Amino acid sequence: MSEKKMVVVNDTLMRKIDRYRGQLDRADFVNECLERLLRSRKLAKAKTTVVINQHREPDGTKIAPPPAGYVNRQDFEQFQRNINNLQREFMDFFIKYGDKLAGGSMSEKETKDFSDELRRLLRL
Repeated sequence: MSEKKMVVVNDTLMRKIDRYRGQLDRADFVNECLERLLRSRKLAKAKTTVVINQHREPDGTKIAPPPAGYVNRQDFEQFQRNINNLQREFMDFFIKYGDKLAGGSMSEKETKDFSDELRRLLRL
């Protein structure tokens, strides 16, 4: 059991606690208020965005960021590269997984050839 301590508050604050606590005892009400305050601050921090990359040309000149709801070419190209890498990793995983399910009957060269052919077909 936790040790109990006493907190001295002024009369106005005590009346306010009693008015809003409902069925909770005073300690539980104060604890709940503190928890909600801390959660709301965490949410406020999470919603804060930090600008890490100022939009700049390769020569260092500053360019205007894209309008809201749009992305610039660099961000879109990075997105495309990330999607292509994800597709490659996904394909490699399932080729290896399928080979294991089949008892590992494909040689390493056959697996590589099959993977290369799939990449060529998918243009990855």
